[in-house]
Amino acid sequence: MQIMFRDSVVYFACTVGVNLLNTLVWALAPFELFTVGTAWAVTVPVMATNRLLFNMRSTYHDQPETSQLDIETEFQVARRPHGSTGPTVWSNSSGDAGSNY
Repeated sequence: MQIMFRDSVVYFACTVGVNLLNTLVWALAPFELFTVGTAWAVTVPVMATNRLLFNMRSTYHDQPETSQLDIETEFQVARRPHGSTGPTVWSNSSGDAGSNY
């Protein structure tokens, strides 16, 4: 979240700065300099957006994977012959008999 906040502030500052400079050039500079900042006005927001997205992506991929639990389970099936009153015999999915419960 800090990276998104930081990059958003940088994006806003860059965009406002470029647009302010363009406004000053258009208002105060001679007509020959009218198009000096136009390329910057197009390029800076695009580059700042790319940096924001790259930083968010790298932050997502660099997170530690402690939140994921690695739980191993074994699928077991109860076998009890029809009409049997004996204990239930548990076996895993491959058919091997396991312990009685």
